[in-house]
Amino acid sequence: MSEYIPQKGDIIKIHHWHGVVLTVYTAETGQTVLKVQTARNVFRKLPPELIELTNDPAAIAPATVADLMAEVEQHRRVQNSAIEALLAAIPVAQPI
Repeated sequence: MSEYIPQKGDIIKIHHWHGVVLTVYTAETGQTVLKVQTARNVFRKLPPELIELTNDPAAIAPATVADLMAEVEQHRRVQNSAIEALLAAIPVAQPI
């Protein structure tokens, strides 16, 4: 079975999270590094990550828009819950 080599624009699953391949770098030695923006990093306000494909190629698999959107929705639910908890901690209504 051939190894999956992601291309620019592919949606991928890396371990337990999903992202989009922004750039594929290939060294003369054959080593491949992916620049990937993940849903997780968007919500954490972090830049894209560099992922070495040669370290653990089995950890990276193709994914779908539905997979990515499911993760985005999960992050939104967690974020909204945290905001609601923050606002609920205000003991008295404050003027806006």
